[in-house]
Amino acid sequence: MTAMRWCFFTVFFYYLVAVQAQNLVPNPSFEEFIKLPQKHYNGLGCLKYWRPHNGNCDYYHKQAGWWTGTPRNIFGRQKPHSGNAYAGICVRTTFKEYIEVKLTAPLVQGQTYQIELYVSEAERFTGHIEAIGIYFKENSCWSNDNNALTETPAHTFKLSRSDRPQKNWIHLSAEYIAEGFEKAVLIGYYQDPSSPPHKGYSHLYIDDVSITPLHQLGMKPDAPVESEWARMNQLCQVKKHLQQL
Repeated sequence: MTAMRWCFFTVFFYYLVAVQAQNLVPNPSFEEFIKLPQKHYNGLGCLKYWRPHNGNCDYYHKQAGWWTGTPRNIFGRQKPHSGNAYAGICVRTTFKEYIEVKLTAPLVQGQTYQIELYVSEAERFTGHIEAIGIYFKENSCWSNDNNALTETPAHTFKLSRSDRPQKNWIHLSAEYIAEGFEKAVLIGYYQDPSSPPHKGYSHLYIDDVSITPLHQLGMKPDAPVESEWARMNQLCQVKKHLQQL
């Protein structure tokens, strides 16, 4: 290995560590799995780090069969926003699912974080998900309660019918000031008290979840936050340059 190539390799390694350190959500695009999803079971037990808060939730991967694959699966047809996989939650009148993950580090009190994720409603359903909530917990815990969470979420993303994200991914983003207790995050349905109860049967695909401190690595308060997808593109460019040396 030449001195120049070793230099680029070192830069690439430290850049990779820095990028991975920014996002406190492990396995953010659902690429790391224990086993591929199958027709008889495609719950989050197939995944590393992620788990269902209640129910099983769903996991889809390009290498799986059509029932649990991407882009085609039992609930619709959608390409992953990035990589080969994504997760899914079901929402119906008497049943609500939430996905949950323990953060790689607790949030720091007073620190501002950027919350980002991509969602897309499956087309083979009659209902519409009005809002998605981001819930922070001190401890990761499983529940057998299939009802909607009663806690007020840290942030709510409303999804209007006119913006129904069939066939396209919708980017959801918000800033959040931590209180210091947050060690795990839940993502799922939120019932707005001012709206009527959810009716019908809906399914939501979720991909590329990230929670990043805004001022990490010398970032200015007004500087734009790169998405996980943009950062991975940068890594690919660096890797490609290394291979050409």
